[in-house]
Amino acid sequence: MSIWSGVRDKSGEEALGTPAAAFSSGAIPYLLSTADALIILLSSIAGGIGYQLSIGNPTPSILPFCQIGLLASFVHVLRMSGTGYYDFSDSAKPGVEIREILVVWFSTGLLLAFLAFLLKVGVDYSRGAFVAFYFVGPIGLLGVRKLTKTMLASAVHRGAIGRRDIILLGDFQEIAALEPRDMLVLFGAAEINRFTLSREVDPAMRASTDHRIVQAAADFVRLHNCREILLALLKLQPQHKLAQQALEMLD
Repeated sequence: MSIWSGVRDKSGEEALGTPAAAFSSGAIPYLLSTADALIILLSSIAGGIGYQLSIGNPTPSILPFCQIGLLASFVHVLRMSGTGYYDFSDSAKPGVEIREILVVWFSTGLLLAFLAFLLKVGVDYSRGAFVAFYFVGPIGLLGVRKLTKTMLASAVHRGAIGRRDIILLGDFQEIAALEPRDMLVLFGAAEINRFTLSREVDPAMRASTDHRIVQAAADFVRLHNCREILLALLKLQPQHKLAQQALEMLD
């Protein structure tokens, strides 16, 4: 269900009214890292079983393949997370990071091969199965990255992903000038809750309407436990005390 935050001035014009996104961008890194881990695990199982069947052996136990897949997924996801690979702002950018994925994956494979040599796991896990896994894995990782980028681009275009712990308060011209890509770069989300100040020419009426809008923003902050308040103003007007009122919302 969409949440609308709106205040109407005396002319009936809606001063603010942007629906909250249906999905939080904060969950994107967890979903993407889980998808990569699952792909690596499935690649290990598929590579191992496929290799054994290709040489005429009966269907083996998948336990060794699961163990290797889980270890590989842990190392790969941990290393990619350290580079910000799963962050929403990076994941929503166009273009698949082919070089980064291949470098991290093949170096992870070399590390696993070294560990396998030290632990002498060749009895339970053949070298042929490892080689098959070694080359099947990056295909799955590149494919799922391309798929997730396509899905995220579509979601960003629809405004379905945003941050629920942040609000944007500012002038109509400033907020209207922000495109989804600007929002993504500046705020880490393509859609956030916005509160637009009045465009009344009369100073007294504008001050009164702005006061109601700021109060509505304060109520929204308390209701949804927002952590950040962003101001987008053409010119900070001390008489309105907008900055002070915005900071008081966090108290």
